[in-house]
Amino acid sequence: MLDIRKERRLEWIFENAIILLTMIFLFVSFYFRIFEMVILLFFVSLIVVLVMKTFRPEWPKPLFNWQKKLRAHEINYYGHSDWKNRKRRKHALLLVLVVISSYFIGLYMLNPSNQSFYRYPIRVEVLVPYLILFVLSINIGHIVRKSYIDAFFGYKVKGFRLKGKTLWLSISMLLAWGLFGVIIYLFFS
Repeated sequence: MLDIRKERRLEWIFENAIILLTMIFLFVSFYFRIFEMVILLFFVSLIVVLVMKTFRPEWPKPLFNWQKKLRAHEINYYGHSDWKNRKRRKHALLLVLVVISSYFIGLYMLNPSNQSFYRYPIRVEVLVPYLILFVLSINIGHIVRKSYIDAFFGYKVKGFRLKGKTLWLSISMLLAWGLFGVIIYLFFS
């Protein structure tokens, strides 16, 4: 029987760590008034990565053993050609959304007639609930998606289930994100 519960937990932690580090980096760049440059570099890098992933779905190769095991599981679930096509469609859609977003954000930031948005204070009472809602939606999407993929094999796979260690991990993540929201609120209010 294939047991990928540990790998699913590691994947979940990794995804949340990436989101957390990105948010910290953006808040720090705003504090040091280099936000415009950082956000434009972020969008350019994201576009380059999404173009690569659209044309080469296998890129980049998995770095960790848990990533290799999960990729093999998903290829087995969908079939290799279907898996590649799904990845292509997903990254192409994301690429379109990122290009549209970066176009409007870039126009606003590069327009010299606009005054710097640093003169406006961050409304943390609005920002923090949106951040928490964004993180909750990503995590709920992860739970539903991974539970569905792993449930397909039924008795053949021990996969993502919101119980035991995974349930404790979800509670820990909620507390960690709540603490992050409190820190942002106290720091920018």
